[in-house]
Amino acid sequence: MATRPVEAARIFISCGQNKDTDEARIASATKIKTKSLAFDPYAAIDVQTLQGLKESIFAQLENSEYFIFVDFKRERAHYFRIRNLP
Repeated sequence: MATRPVEAARIFISCGQNKDTDEARIASATKIKTKSLAFDPYAAIDVQTLQGLKESIFAQLENSEYFIFVDFKRERAHYFRIRNLP
């Protein structure tokens, strides 16, 4: 009886969108490390267009079993501001 090969679990890596800083390097390193651990990683930083967002990122999110989010400190505080609602 033949056994079916085990499919690698998919991981969506969200690691900033600025290719000109350490964010791209960290996204790449995270992708390489998770691949070496027998996962199937996808780094969102690879897509930089609205069409890519619609056609690639949303599909990858839907099909991933795991999600890694790396949050970078930003200079301006309004990125994650909590708003008081009435």
